[in-house]
Amino acid sequence: MKTLWLASASSVLIAGSLFLPVQAQPFGQSPGDVKQQTREIVFRTQVKPIFDKSCISCHGAARQRGGLRLDTVDGIKKGGESGMLFVAGKAKDSRLIHSINGTNGMTKMPMVGDELKPAQKKILEDWINQGAKF
Repeated sequence: MKTLWLASASSVLIAGSLFLPVQAQPFGQSPGDVKQQTREIVFRTQVKPIFDKSCISCHGAARQRGGLRLDTVDGIKKGGESGMLFVAGKAKDSRLIHSINGTNGMTKMPMVGDELKPAQKKILEDWINQGAKF
């Protein structure tokens, strides 16, 4: 009996059976051990629109509650009366992340309007963890 071998970059056909490729894991790791890679977050197109929609009515040019402005890069970098919003690379220790989640004794933000969606919170967390580039 002959075995028919046909191969392509994405699959292998052996005697009428289709075998799909599987993702290779580093030696000694199971699939659950490999952290999912996150996409690079772009401030101008992903972070700023969240601030514009949900934050600047209280933290913008016309009003700066707590001395915080989120409508300018300088204002974001400076933080407010309570201190800096974040340390680049450390979202879990960030005042911004604690504020949007209402954790660590922080008042949940935004106080006015809809709560941020989980996807928006993830964008802000990823942006900080990736170095909070502007």
